[in-house]
Amino acid sequence: MARQYERSVIFIDELDCLMGARDGDSEHEASRRIKTQLLVEIDGLNSVSNQQIFVLAATNLPWTIDSAMLRRLEKRVYVNAPNQDDRAQIIRNVIGDRIDGNLIQQMVMKTENWSASDVCAICKEAAMSRLRKVMQKLEANEGGHYDAKKDIQIGQEEVTEALKVVKPSYDLKLQEKYVEWSKDFGA
Repeated sequence: MARQYERSVIFIDELDCLMGARDGDSEHEASRRIKTQLLVEIDGLNSVSNQQIFVLAATNLPWTIDSAMLRRLEKRVYVNAPNQDDRAQIIRNVIGDRIDGNLIQQMVMKTENWSASDVCAICKEAAMSRLRKVMQKLEANEGGHYDAKKDIQIGQEEVTEALKVVKPSYDLKLQEKYVEWSKDFGA
C-alpha cells in the first residue's frame, strides 16, 4: 500500500516484539518467515530511489532487535525522558487552560525522570479527578447555577490525588544501558 501511494510513512511500534534477534532452532518457523518477509519488504523500499516512503520504528528495548533489521534502519535516535521545559509544555498542551501556572511548575518538579506518556497520564488523571467531583456535584443537584469555566479548573487537591495514583514507568537503571547502546549504534 505504501508503494501504491508513494509518499507514505510506515510506523512500526514496539519493533522489538516483531523483530527480536533470531534464535535459530528455538524460534518458531512462522516467526522466522514474518521476520524474513519484513526484511525483504524494507530492502525493497530502500532499493527504489524515487519512492518517498519513510519507515519509522520505536522500541523500548533496542538491544533486542535483530542485527539485520538494525542495518536496514539508517538512523537510530535515543529519545531521553523529557526535561523540565518539555514536561511543562506537555502539561500546557494537555490541561494548560484548566490549571494555574504555579501548579504546572509543581507538577514539573514532581515528575523529574518521568516519561512523556507518564506526564500525560498524570495530567489526564488530575483532569478526571476534577471531572468526577463536578459530576458528583451535578448528580447531587447542588447549587443551581453551574459555572463550567470555574468548575473545570484543576486545583492543588486534584494534582495531589493524581500524584498518588500515577507512578512513573521510566526506569533510571536502564538509562545507562540506553545511552551506551546509543553510543554504539545511534546516529
